Amino acid sequence: MFRRILLFNILITLALALAAGFGAMLAIGDSVKSAIKEDLQSEVAALRSVFDEAEGAAALAAVSSEIGRRVYSSQTAAIPHTVYVLVRADGSTVVGNAGTSQQLVTQHTGWHEIDGDQLDMAPGLMIVRVQPLDGYFSIVVGRRVTSINALVWKFVPLLILTVIVLGAVSTWFMFRLDRQFRKSIAQLNTVFNDVESGVITRRAERISQPKELKQLSQHINSALNELERVIRGLDSVSKVAAHEIKRELLLLKDRLVSHGEIGTSHNLIDSLSIELDRTSLLVDHVLELARIESTPEFLMKRIDLCQIVERAVDLYQDVFEDAHVELIPILPSDACMILGSGPLFDSMVTNLLSNALAASPNESCVSVTLAQKDNQFELTVLDQGPGVSTLDVSELAQQGRSATRSREEHHGFGLLHVQAITLRHGGYLKLLNKHPGLSISITIPNAQ
Repeated sequence: MFRRILLFNILITLALALAAGFGAMLAIGDSVKSAIKEDLQSEVAALRSVFDEAEGAAALAAVSSEIGRRVYSSQTAAIPHTVYVLVRADGSTVVGNAGTSQQLVTQHTGWHEIDGDQLDMAPGLMIVRVQPLDGYFSIVVGRRVTSINALVWKFVPLLILTVIVLGAVSTWFMFRLDRQFRKSIAQLNTVFNDVESGVITRRAERISQPKELKQLSQHINSALNELERVIRGLDSVSKVAAHEIKRELLLLKDRLVSHGEIGTSHNLIDSLSIELDRTSLLVDHVLELARIESTPEFLMKRIDLCQIVERAVDLYQDVFEDAHVELIPILPSDACMILGSGPLFDSMVTNLLSNALAASPNESCVSVTLAQKDNQFELTVLDQGPGVSTLDVSELAQQGRSATRSREEHHGFGLLHVQAITLRHGGYLKLLNKHPGLSISITIPNAQ
């Protein structure tokens, strides 16, 4: 964008320079010609006054004498610059320093711009005034236009150079402003990229100009400071709460065991102990999630989801074979780049495979499919188990706590874990009963 603006500024500068030069040439020409005409008009008026002061032959003699005097005073230059001629109606010269023609005298009374050779003089532009004195005689007064070229060659190049210099200076200032603006924007983009990757400690560096970006960077830093305080506070509270819950559960378990030793129903004690163990395991999962989210190596970055799935499939292939369940991967040949945490996706995929294996009967199969749809990737794990009674993840987790154990309970706490990771990465989880089997689809945006 800046290159277009820079090119536009250069073109505008050149156009202004040419326009200024052309306008200056016209203005200089008009000014010089107007000045020459004023001088010639005064010369004509003076000669006319001499003619009007006398009568007859005396008037012509007085005008001839005055023209001769003026011609003599102008002969100092090698090339005459001023023309004074007294002519007859037939174009013949009475007195003067140039020749004329009958056509010029009889048909062109007034102002003329002619070449010097039409007056038998050196070539060059001349401004001439033809003024009749009576019915037979006229005076021709003219001046060579030499100052126009001199002024044009001295003033116009200087004017064009000045415009170009001003354009260059303005371009330089634009370049500096654009560079400073790009640098400031790059700083802000770095901060946003770090925040997107999970780093909330980076702040925008001090930006002095422009004023709007300075205020924006200050607001961004203030918002990030508040966000960091909130996240650290929530992390601390969640860890403390999870530890306290686990401690209380262990104390409760110890008390139940001690009560069992003095005769409380062993079935009730065993059931409560199992539930406490499972709840404690859930708290351990919460603590693990809190731990990995606050660890630098678990930050968001570009990862290949296809490689993660391949790694998990290779890891579980022997386990599936031992359980007489076929594991069928259907993966693309190209990389599937997403922005996410590698360890979290490792945990998610292994969780899905573990749940599918636990829900699958012998001599069945589990397919793992990864495909791209528009700007997203969809990971689907399909087993041939009994499916689930509800497609709500929270209800499945609640069923997983019941005392009546079945294959579908294996999807409970594990799917909560998968759903949390999916939401963490801007995706969504979808469950679908296939009769037989359960299809679990994870949709994650690509890295673009």
